[in-house]
Amino acid sequence: MFAMIDESGRVCELFQDSPGAWPPPQRLVDVSGVEGIAENWTMDDVGTFHPPPAPLPVDLLAYAADKRWRIEVGGITVSGVPVETDDRSKIMIMGARVAAEADPEWSTIWHGADGGTYPIDAAAMIGISDAVESHVNRGFGTFAKVKTQIESGEIKTAAEVDAAFN
Repeated sequence: MFAMIDESGRVCELFQDSPGAWPPPQRLVDVSGVEGIAENWTMDDVGTFHPPPAPLPVDLLAYAADKRWRIEVGGITVSGVPVETDDRSKIMIMGARVAAEADPEWSTIWHGADGGTYPIDAAAMIGISDAVESHVNRGFGTFAKVKTQIESGEIKTAAEVDAAFN
């Protein structure tokens, strides 16, 4: 078996038989005795082959924090109204809640996350606000549990983080 080696020492391609001469900067090396050799292995200056380094582990805490944030700002539906939950929308929801609490006759036409418009009264706005707050709190609560499980070694993969948030 032969390996085509590039100028950096990386195995580019493997051949069962010598495919002939290759122009520089590539060269062919007989790797018949190198167990497990594959593309992306490297050859050092003395001709020893090494597997590629293991991929860096995912920073699971950063991944979990990003997952929590993406869920938080991903929106929810409350009583048939698709509600955006990005930071600007949460500020507007809190302002509308203050107005709704101050005046039980308060109402507005709310712009939904789907582009539709929805007539909203004071009680509905308070309900939307409560649902958004619950949505945000649930995300932080899940993150706290996931963080503890990552730190204890119980959660080891991004897929396990995803499952914990579902």
